[in-house]
Order: sequence, then structure tokens, then C-alpha cells
Amino acid sequence: MKHLWFARLALGALPASLAGFLLSANLDASIYEVTIQPRKEEAFGVAHYRLWLPSETPQLRGLFFRQHGCGDGARQKGLDHANDIQWQTLAQKHGFALMASELWAPEEDCSTWTMPEDGSLRAFLTALESLAQQSKHPELTSVPWCLWGHSGGAIWAMNMTFLHPERVIATFPRSGGLSPVGATYSRSQPQQFDSNPEALQVPILFCFGAKEEQEGNRFNRLIQGVRNVFAYGRDHKAPWALAIDPDAEHENAQSRQIAIRFFDTVIPQRLPDPLVEAAALRPLPVEQTWIGHHQSRQVEPRTKDAVSNKETSYLLNASFAQAWQHFSLHGSIPDLTPPPRPYNLRAIPTQGGNMLRWQAWADIESGIRQFELYRQDELVAIIDGSNASPGKHPDGIHSWNYHDQPWQPSLEDSMQWFDKRSSPVDFSQYAIASRNKQGLLSEKTTAMAQTAWQRRQSTPWQNLSESDFLDHWQGSPSGMPPKGWRVHGGILGMDPDASEGSSSLYSKKIYGDFEMSFQYRIGKGGNSGVKYRMKDYDGQYLGPEYQILDDDSHYPGYLPGVDAVSHYITGTLYVLNMGSWALDPRHPPGTWNQGRLVVIGNRIEHWLNGVLIVQTSHDTKAFKDAVAVSKFGKWSDYGQNAKGRIMLQDHGTGVSFRHVNIRSLDTDSTPDSAK
Repeated sequence: MKHLWFARLALGALPASLAGFLLSANLDASIYEVTIQPRKEEAFGVAHYRLWLPSETPQLRGLFFRQHGCGDGARQKGLDHANDIQWQTLAQKHGFALMASELWAPEEDCSTWTMPEDGSLRAFLTALESLAQQSKHPELTSVPWCLWGHSGGAIWAMNMTFLHPERVIATFPRSGGLSPVGATYSRSQPQQFDSNPEALQVPILFCFGAKEEQEGNRFNRLIQGVRNVFAYGRDHKAPWALAIDPDAEHENAQSRQIAIRFFDTVIPQRLPDPLVEAAALRPLPVEQTWIGHHQSRQVEPRTKDAVSNKETSYLLNASFAQAWQHFSLHGSIPDLTPPPRPYNLRAIPTQGGNMLRWQAWADIESGIRQFELYRQDELVAIIDGSNASPGKHPDGIHSWNYHDQPWQPSLEDSMQWFDKRSSPVDFSQYAIASRNKQGLLSEKTTAMAQTAWQRRQSTPWQNLSESDFLDHWQGSPSGMPPKGWRVHGGILGMDPDASEGSSSLYSKKIYGDFEMSFQYRIGKGGNSGVKYRMKDYDGQYLGPEYQILDDDSHYPGYLPGVDAVSHYITGTLYVLNMGSWALDPRHPPGTWNQGRLVVIGNRIEHWLNGVLIVQTSHDTKAFKDAVAVSKFGKWSDYGQNAKGRIMLQDHGTGVSFRHVNIRSLDTDSTPDSAK
């Protein structure tokens, strides 16, 4: 297991116990826990926190924090909010951590923690400091937050938004405002509507069930509080929206469908420009947005004379406006796109058959219903969770409860299957796909033999980007020294003082089978790449390329997997394979991204920020057909040689690399002695 550790320490006068372990379907991700004891003057009982970190994410860009509601039922599984694969997938996409809590309240009086100033704010910030230290992600103490809360958790999230609007990207309070109407507090008081005008710049999507607002309902005063704060905000032109689930009461039902779309839409618009130093969260635009009308549920583009009031909702764009409308009418939103394909499918030969194991991300919009396993293109198994715990939910392997907590915190048992076939089988004939709750099927992922998997895990990494980089790289295939590169502060990049121009970097060694991990940062308008298994084609030194690009500068507004015309963007196999974009993990120029290449025999994998983008084999008809119609078509064997150099491309634009690591999976990694 990776990242397996246990530690215990004291934070000043506050003892904290911490543990890191894996409970995730994504085995390269990490989970840590911390416990914060209250100070004498604080009202809450004890606070437990769980943090999930995304895999292969060089630097965290934000934090999703999910605060459970009041009562024993909500609290007991509060930490499981961090184990929800659908929310983990959203966090992975944006490079965010995912955090949850279990807050104990004396005598089940959750007002002891719903008011942050009674101690729960201090506990939250202290937990972040501790988890930042243990996870070795110091930025965790400064990244902005997306806050989600249910019931009492919604009250906490709203008061946090008014206390620290400068830290909050967006807030989703499910059934809660600043306070229920008429509530009294013996300690700290709820924030007032006008207590912090900056809070009116934070995007908030309020949500509650229509039945909660009915006269005599036990949550009626809570919803009146929501109505009152929403009316004040909209009267002051706050970018706030209200989504009412037409069939629900206090239960979360399908509210995650609109909550996740809300955060997914807002985050790119709110995060600071990484190319601007010390930039603050960006306000949402006013122009070219949409308006939702509560009474009619109709949506329309915002006009110059549109009125902001309590009867309308601010909707950022047309896509989210359609989602808001459908949720307001039906309490759910259709999912029109397939899920990401599973990954790391491996076949383990055992007595009596083969054990198949894999990992997966969820469909962000609808989650996962089941996995479908194929042998030689024949469907041989549907894994829907019935082979897991007896408490299997009828809605598939991934389901959630009243409080929006996952029924099964770990899906590991649902990501394996034993094939009793006793006759030999080519492991590459196994394939796996995910089916989302809308019934749409992902692309398939083919299996890797366990021997190849174990060889990867047991082979040590070699760093190629430290101060001795000249021992590993040369400036041409013939061995000329590199020009224009230097290592400074652990970063391999272009030397601003170089006067002789620059060259690409070519590995001194020849690599056949290998795994290579690298972090890169592309500049505005940048263009680079990593080429591998290169060879001489009629005087041109070429090879398959992992594309690195400032995509938005080259293809403004392009949405991979959505737009009709496709482009070879970051992570793709240049001009040969567009890749799969059911999950788009790209981070913008100026941000550190992490790429990874796995090249074994005919098999090629391109990974970006922990997500498998390209899986192909160069001996397939599809690969050879792509070569034939590409600019390399005059060489029918392009990209199909077994060994070659690796190249970090200098394309005349700014690019930096760090943590460039490789492990050769050849029986020998032969130094170039002939070329």
C-alpha cells in the first residue's frame, strides 16, 4: 500500500491523532485523519476530520469540504463524505482535496458547532494545519474552499461563507441558511445579512425540498431562514440561485446532481489566474449569464434590463441553466455523457482461474451503476455490488443515503472478479467498462498481465531532472551538448541568460519498455511535448508524442469529447489518438500538471493528473489507420519500433519540468553507442 502510515502528535495544548490509510477505489490516492479536542471555552464535543488527496496532483488548487447535518445518524457516517467516489472524481478533475467531519455535540445540541465562532472554525483551521503537515501539502492551509452542508451543516457553511468570503469559491447549503427563523443562541450569534458585503460576491446555490416549506412541516422555520437570506442577497445583486426539489423533503435525494454541476461550472470561473501573482478569487461575470424564473421554471439569457430579486436565480451559463430547470421540474438531471473508463485492469493467474482487479473513477454527473467485464469481446460478468456486502443497495454499487453519504464507503470489493476459466487465455483479451446510472457505457480498458504490473511496482525510479541532468540528456541524437537549459530551484527549464539559443533534450539512453512520470508547467501560448521510442525517418528524428500545450490559446473554448471538431490537446497522442475525455483533468497554464507514460510492448498509455487519457496498442488496425491518414503516413511503420530515445521538446515557447522520473522495464537499458 502506498502512503500507509500512522502518527500521533500534540498541537500545543491540543492532542491530535492522525492516521493515513487507503479506503479509496483509486489506490494512488491517500486518506488522512485528525482528531481535534475542544478548548475549555469551546462548545463542541470533539471533532474528527478525514482528508482525501487526489492522485498524481503536484499541487492542490482547492478544497471541497462537506459538513454533515445534526443528529446521531448524520454524524456517525460524517467522515464517509470523504469516501464518496463521485465527489472524489470531481475533486480529482480540479486538483482539489476532499474533506469531511464528524462533529460531536454535547447532548446532541448541534448549535454547539453550527456557529463556527463557538470553536468549530478553530477546529477546522487547526485540522487543516495538521493535515497539511502530515500530507506534505503545505498549500492546504491557504487554498480556497468549496463548502457543502446539509441542514445544520448548511447553517455552518453559510456562516463560514460570511466570516471568510475571501476563502470561499462557492457554497451549496442544502436546507439551511444563516439560521432558522426565530432561533435563539446562548453563545455566538448567526451572521447578519449585512455583516459582510463581500459574502454577496460568493456564488451560492441554495437548495431544499418543496415539502419542507409546507405549513406545519418541522423544517418550515429553517426554510424561512433560507428564503430571507436569499431575498436579501438577490435584492443586492448577489450571484445566488435557488433550486427547489419538487418531490423531496429534508432528505438529499438527487440534490448532488445539481450540487456537483454547480461546483464544476463555477470553479474555473472563480479560481485565480495562475499567471497573475497573488491574484484573488475572481468575481463571476454579470454579462452573458442566464436568469431562472422560480414560478415558471423558465430560463433565459440575462438582458441589460433584467431585475435581480428573490423570484429569480443567477445562472452562470446556458448549460447550467438547463440543469437548474430540469432539476426544478423533476428533482433530477439527465446525464447525456458516458462515464470515464476504468483503469489498471490486471489479470492475476491463480489456481482454478484468473483474478481480475481494477480501479475506476465515477461519472461526475450520475455515478456508477455497475461494471461489465469482457473476455475476447464477450460479456462474461456484470458486477453491480451483489458480490460485496449484504447491505448492497438496489441502485447499483454506488448509492447514497438520506444524508448524501455513500452506502458503501469502500468499493474495493466491487472492483474484482474471479474468472473460473481454467484454459489458458491471453490476458489482453480481458476488458472492463463502467456503466453510469443513466445506462451509458464507458470505453473499454484492456488488461495488463500481473507480471508486467509487478515489474512496474518493483522497479525503482531514476530521477532525470536534478542538478546532474546533463548526465542523462543531450542536445541532439548525435550527442551534442544541450543548449539553453538549466536546473534552478529543482526545476528544469529554459535558461533566461542563454545566448546561444536552445535545443530539445534527448535521452542519452535508449528505452524500450518504460514508465515515465513528469511534472510540467506550460507558459501562455506554450507548445511542448514528450516524444519516445524515436528513430530516424529519412533524416527526421521522430516518435510518438505526449502533447503538452496551452490548449486555450491554441483552441479557444474547445471542449474535448463535446465539440464536433476534435483537436490534439494536452495528454493526447499527437495526430494518432485523441484520447478519452469523459473526465477532463487539465489544469491551466502556469499550473503544475503531472503527466505519465506507460509503454510496454505494443501497449501505450498516456496519463494526465491521475486520469488515463490514452490507451492504445501500436499493432492494432486503428493505430495503423491513424498513421496512414496523418502527416507521418509516408512511413507505414511510424511509431511502431520497439526502442528509441525520449525527448523533452523545445518548441520555442516557455516550458518547465520537474520530478522527471523513469523506470526502465527492459531487461537492459542500453546506452546509445551507435547513433
